[in-house]
Amino acid sequence: MGENKKEKMAINNTAEFKNIVESGGDLAQAEKWTKEAYGSKEGYGDKWLEDRQRELLGAYCENGDKEGAQRIIKETMEYNAQKGRIGKYEKYFGEYAGSRLEPVYNKEKTEMPINNSTTFKQALAEGRLEEAEKWLKDPATINKYESMPNVLEDRRKELAQARKNLK
Repeated sequence: MGENKKEKMAINNTAEFKNIVESGGDLAQAEKWTKEAYGSKEGYGDKWLEDRQRELLGAYCENGDKEGAQRIIKETMEYNAQKGRIGKYEKYFGEYAGSRLEPVYNKEKTEMPINNSTTFKQALAEGRLEEAEKWLKDPATINKYESMPNVLEDRRKELAQARKNLK
């Protein structure tokens, strides 16, 4: 193939997807595959899709593909993931003017214990703010994330935002 053409490769699994994305291959083909593969077999669920979309967004931003990045943001299903992606988009392309998800606060509580960022965000979505704050201040949590101070700072910001949204 010519040097300017993106080589088309069959994508049959996540490893092949990552190879295409990381090598600067056909990102549109990789994006199409994620939509076809999503939910097609065990392990290709919501978390898998979020991860693949994050990888695509990074590649689209690195390649200066504003439209591709906008598609990924628009198709993001989870509020916090979209918020982070908009931040990344804005570092590359300036203000994002597309549609945005609104935070959803569930009335039904799962009572799932908070033990990491994912369960922390779930607790916020359920309105369990006191429990989330207690987790942030717990010495075990502080120790666990000692080498990653930005993680706790991000969680503090999310807690503050959740408090503002409930007012």
